[in-house]
Amino acid sequence: MRRLSVWFGFSLKRKPVKLFVLHFPHRAGIQVCIDERVAALSFFWGDPSEFVPAAHAAGIAVLHQVGSVEAAVRAQQAGVDVIIAQGVEAGGHVAGEVSPWCFLRTRFVREWVDRETETQDSRSDEPVIGHTVIGGAEIPIQRFVSMPPNIHATGDIKLMSLLAGQSVRLVDEIRPAAEILRETVNGAERLIRELSAKVHESGRA
Repeated sequence: MRRLSVWFGFSLKRKPVKLFVLHFPHRAGIQVCIDERVAALSFFWGDPSEFVPAAHAAGIAVLHQVGSVEAAVRAQQAGVDVIIAQGVEAGGHVAGEVSPWCFLRTRFVREWVDRETETQDSRSDEPVIGHTVIGGAEIPIQRFVSMPPNIHATGDIKLMSLLAGQSVRLVDEIRPAAEILRETVNGAERLIRELSAKVHESGRA
């Protein structure tokens, strides 16, 4: 399955593929990436040093995301090709403890940092754009508050936090969920069949 996943990435991109690896027990998966000679391996958490020699021998670039100077030094000593400095603002898995703004002190950044509190959810001067119910209690929703609307939300929904991101621009039609799910499953089954055949062919070569 791991090898199929790598082949799936190749089939989608038709370009070099980079794999991002959180440092959980992934040795078997990393070995598959090395065997398939992906373009780059990007690590986070833990020590990637044991994988660097084999990755380099296969022509694979190694990236490592760090959250401290000490971790950056260890990565440099391990021969990592690219060191990514993570700030405390990173979402999800966070190792950084300081903000990158501490080091990037341009005129623009200084002005932005000085006004940072103006954008916080706790601002009391933002207008109330709707209401919702949480735990049986009705609460107001102010503009720019990061709480997404639930089934009880009323008011100006389009101004609430819809958590859509950049994927919005990919929406060009509205279709029934069952139709989309059926198409997704059929496409996945087709790709698995095609990639399985390629894996079997490479095994016989």
